Amino acid sequence: MVILFLLILGARYALDALVGGKAEPMVGHVTRYPSPDLKWVATLEEVDNGLGFGQGMLYDEVHLQLANEKIVDHGDADSSAIFYADSMGKQDTLPPRLHWVNATHLVIAYDLNRIESTRPGKSIRRLQGIEIVYQNDAP
Repeated sequence: MVILFLLILGARYALDALVGGKAEPMVGHVTRYPSPDLKWVATLEEVDNGLGFGQGMLYDEVHLQLANEKIVDHGDADSSAIFYADSMGKQDTLPPRLHWVNATHLVIAYDLNRIESTRPGKSIRRLQGIEIVYQNDAP
């Protein structure tokens, strides 16, 4: 699965170079976590920033939005993005784990060993009445 994802990315970078197109982030694996009251959805994505070999990065990103809303952007540009961290595609560590304690409390547990820069690039602690708690989950 990872090899297929990397092959698709390589083909896309080659095509972008040929046509001079602007690279956009590519979303790989997506997992949705609905809140207990089904009003909110926390979405964990594996995202490639689309900048290509040498400049590109893979990161884990969590969005929080109302159940009927769509994710429209990534990173700092999207107000629903509450967490992201550069994972560089590390396969030997677990991706972040999300858990709703109740309808207004979300826990995001992540392994510091997965983060390339040793800390998340973004970690919002409260959004629209939802409290977000972060836990270092290193083995």
